[in-house]
Amino acid sequence: MKDGICPKCHSNKIVSNARVLDRSRRSTYNLTLEVLEKPHALIFKGNVHSTLSAFVCGECGYSELYAEDPKGLWLSYEISRDNTDQ
Repeated sequence: MKDGICPKCHSNKIVSNARVLDRSRRSTYNLTLEVLEKPHALIFKGNVHSTLSAFVCGECGYSELYAEDPKGLWLSYEISRDNTDQ
């Protein structure tokens, strides 16, 4: 939907970069993804985070989530795969 067209209904009424939130009783947070570079480590797991944003069709409501830093997540994922092979 980043191209401005809904893949479901073909509308061009797209809300871009809507915040995706998580709420607790006291606060509101941007929803994030996490990849651990060293998932089996007891400490210093190498946490890499990326905020999510949404694109929403204003006609049918179809939504897609996008990571702000997909390349950083991918690099950390590759590192985590190398660490599990050892």
